[in-house]
Amino acid sequence: MSLYHDSGVPVKLYVREEGSSVCAEAERLSATMTVAIGVRTIDLLHVAAALDRTASGLVSLDRRQCAAARASGLDVVELPA
Repeated sequence: MSLYHDSGVPVKLYVREEGSSVCAEAERLSATMTVAIGVRTIDLLHVAAALDRTASGLVSLDRRQCAAARASGLDVVELPA
């Protein structure tokens, strides 16, 4: 299957693996943070991956991603954009 962004750029399709703890964690985070923080799916996946790997912190340029990471209990270094 070939998918393309509306700009004509090919896009890879990633299918959620059943039992994926990162996807499950991202869904859990989404339920509480999407509306409250305005965080996007890709940001939640990054935070969920950090939590899944038991990282103690996250470094990011994205203020919403940093807010989600802080709300998840991670130490955050927010770099200036």
